[in-house]
Amino acid sequence: INNCMGHLNHRYFLLFCVYVSIGTGFVVWISWDTFSEMFFASEIPAGDRTWERSMVVHVTVLCMTVCLAVGMFAGWHAFLISTGQTSIELHANRELEKTYEQRGLVSPSKCRVLFFTPGVVQGL
Repeated sequence: INNCMGHLNHRYFLLFCVYVSIGTGFVVWISWDTFSEMFFASEIPAGDRTWERSMVVHVTVLCMTVCLAVGMFAGWHAFLISTGQTSIELHANRELEKTYEQRGLVSPSKCRVLFFTPGVVQGL
C-alpha cells in the first residue's frame, strides 16, 4: 500500500477490508452446505457434475482463505487506528523503546513518538 494510504483515506481502506471480509464470509456461509455435500461425499455423483463440484470447492476454499487473510489485515489496521499509529511509527517506536530500555534513560511507556494522531473517532 506504500503511499496510497495516508491521512485522509485510512477510513476507506479499513472499510474496504471489512466489507471484503464480510462479503467473502457471506459466500462461504451460503455455499457451505453445497461445499460440505460435494467435498465430503464418499462417492462422486454420476454425470457431468465433476465441473460443478470442482467449482464449488475451489470458490469456497478461495473465499475462506481471503476472508481469513483480509479479516486479519483489517484487525491489524483497526489496532493501528485505535492506537493512532502507522505501521512505520509502530516499528520506529519499538526500536526507540529498545534503545531507551538498554540505556536505562526513560520508561518505555513514555517514549512514544506519534507523528499523526487524529484520535479513534476521527480516525474512523
